[in-house]
Amino acid sequence: MLPILRTSIPFLLVSVLVVSLGCGSEGGALQDDGPPTFDVTVKVTSGGTAAGWVTVSLVPEGDDPTQWDGETDETGACLISCPEGSYKVVLSGGTDPSAMATDEAGSQKSPVPAELTDAGTTSKTVEVKAEGENVLEVDLSAS
Repeated sequence: MLPILRTSIPFLLVSVLVVSLGCGSEGGALQDDGPPTFDVTVKVTSGGTAAGWVTVSLVPEGDDPTQWDGETDETGACLISCPEGSYKVVLSGGTDPSAMATDEAGSQKSPVPAELTDAGTTSKTVEVKAEGENVLEVDLSAS
């Protein structure tokens, strides 16, 4: 057998095996041997204006300590992938730090209402489903 074929055939077989193992997970993406995940399209606004740089955490209702995080861009949008289920929505940060409002002491203030910054007090929830589109819209001025 030609020397090039001796090294090429094993490489080809390993490549085919790796590619075939990477395919699968009907309905959602697998996360490190965990359950399939599904995309949640998030849009955060404040009075109709995009709220950028808001950290969005989806905290499972129940005993699961895992939370799924994302951060909005300058358009107030982000995408979070998480397993199917019910989640509390917790927010923090927000707005480009250079444009953030300041309080009387000169400290920067987050546009996120205090109620939405803790899983124990937030009233915002989202149900992530395997079928259909998962959309979460949060208006900070309505909270």
